Amino acid sequence: MLAASNKRIRMKESEKAGIRGMMNCILVVFLIILGIGGLFIWDSFYTKVDLRDAVAISFSGYDGRGSADYILEGDAAQNEFWDTVSVELDHRDQLKNGDVIKVLFSYDKSVARESKLRVRGTEETIQVTGLPEATVLSVADLFQNLQVSYAGIAPNIDVELTNTSEDPYLKTINFEIENSAEVYKLNDTFTVKAVFDQTEAANAGFAIAEGSDSCIMEYTVSGVDSYLTEASQLSEDDIKHLVTISQKLFGEDTQYGLRIFSEAHLMPIWINRKTTFQWSNPVFVSAYLNTLNEDSYALQEAHFNDVKLVFRATLSQADGVSCQAEAVVCFTDLKVNADGSFDLAENTAEIISASYRDSNINDLVDNTYNTNYTSVKINSSGQ
Repeated sequence: MLAASNKRIRMKESEKAGIRGMMNCILVVFLIILGIGGLFIWDSFYTKVDLRDAVAISFSGYDGRGSADYILEGDAAQNEFWDTVSVELDHRDQLKNGDVIKVLFSYDKSVARESKLRVRGTEETIQVTGLPEATVLSVADLFQNLQVSYAGIAPNIDVELTNTSEDPYLKTINFEIENSAEVYKLNDTFTVKAVFDQTEAANAGFAIAEGSDSCIMEYTVSGVDSYLTEASQLSEDDIKHLVTISQKLFGEDTQYGLRIFSEAHLMPIWINRKTTFQWSNPVFVSAYLNTLNEDSYALQEAHFNDVKLVFRATLSQADGVSCQAEAVVCFTDLKVNADGSFDLAENTAEIISASYRDSNINDLVDNTYNTNYTSVKINSSGQ
């Protein structure tokens, strides 16, 4: 009986132990479910942010001299957080295809917590791909895009530089004249420098053989019209031609006759309240080339040269009274055209002075009272 009773007791204790074990298992499962549920509930209050999804890495330049850059663009609703995010590339220049770049992110954790953000993806590796082969340019290649043009007439030439390239990068290169002058003369030389940033050129895929400091080219002013500056430029035939044109100007005189007769102590007459002076028999005496001095080039209204021809002619009036006088015919701004032909400014011919006294004419042709010009006598017979 005692043994049977003990057996029943052990069975009850075993049943109780089994129940306790089952209850413990249920409790563990309950706690796990509760933990998962709590974790789920806690997680539902936070927004997941993967920093890697907000950055775009781009490459520019050419293989061997590439550059890496990035754009970071997060959710606008989380600006307070994204303002604290910074990106660092472990190397970003002198890149070649196949290089590996490490991208590191940092941010303010307290702001992330306050913004209820769960942040991940604080590190990433990117392989460099897609860099093209470089387009190599020599100095000559670079200056093929430069158009040099000239405006004006030498020695008053302006130089104009125009970049004619249509390439998105090459058309941004500036061409500048080093130590530029205010104006240029025929055969003057000047140096043009190509101004650019070597890194920007590389980013655009161009390998320029020389650096910006060495990208220079020398030019000479040519192919322009130019004013005469030397008496030797005028031939004997040129002077003869000017003499012929000048002699046609000697006819009726209404400007200098009274002065000349006064200097010669002769009495003028008037018919119908008009003088009757006439020129006749103009004979060529001498010729002078007058050129504007270089330090006077900036003068407004100044002409650059003139040829003055001196003639001795007879001035008479209706009553037969006459005298010999000298007159000056002037041609203004004679030039040599770009094709080598001469423009003798024939349409500018005019008698600019006449006098009975040689000294007045000498002062005029020698520029005694006009120091802006230099006068040179032209050796010519005019015949």
